[in-house]
Amino acid sequence: MSAVHTVENPPMPFRWPIEYGMQTGAEVIMTGATYSGQQKQFVVNLNGRGDDVVLHVNPRFKFLEDTIVLNNRSYAGWQKEERHRNKFAVGDTFRLRIVCHHSHFVIIVNDKEIAQFEHRMSPESVRSLEVNGDVVLHRVNLVNMAQPASAPAPTVQPMAPAPQFGQPMYPPPPSQPFGYAAPPPDVGFSPSIGGGHYPSMPPYPSASVPQQNAPADASQWHQPDYGAPKPNAPYPPYGHH
Repeated sequence: MSAVHTVENPPMPFRWPIEYGMQTGAEVIMTGATYSGQQKQFVVNLNGRGDDVVLHVNPRFKFLEDTIVLNNRSYAGWQKEERHRNKFAVGDTFRLRIVCHHSHFVIIVNDKEIAQFEHRMSPESVRSLEVNGDVVLHRVNLVNMAQPASAPAPTVQPMAPAPQFGQPMYPPPPSQPFGYAAPPPDVGFSPSIGGGHYPSMPPYPSASVPQQNAPADASQWHQPDYGAPKPNAPYPPYGHH
């Protein structure tokens, strides 16, 4: 049985620490609902150290841009994005799974695989989960996350049955503005997470940056020291690709 940590009906925006990274077989499972709001999108980030974003999942609902953007951000900035057909519908409930494999992440929406994203950065460098935008979350499950070698075995609890998805639901917008909230009070970990409001985001780089290939052996991953993190450089707005 898998080790599961569950967060029920978290306040939005949502941020949660993942202190020891993600290993092969780890999963982030979220159930929630989208709504028609000002952002016309929502964002799921697996943040790394400093301003790094190991995986950026961005479903967009803007007219003529009904797509899901996948990307990552390193010390060099945002990298080459990958686009896929959007399987989320405004006003519907959903179940999103992000599964960590040895060489890639698998993105699954309502039990249908929609994309694979090759590792450009080590999943072991993930330090937090962040969700914001036009979305409310009902439950977040963190499954099989990496643990320190000396840590005792985590408490194991069974997974709750998956609810039925695709039913219309129109929750009110979150009470807080689009941004970041402090982590829950019972967690002794508060990483610094880059990002910010979409309206202030800088233009996307004009030259694409080549994608890094994942090494066959995860032990080959190396996190160089790039000095102090750069100022926040959130994802570019619509119209800058």
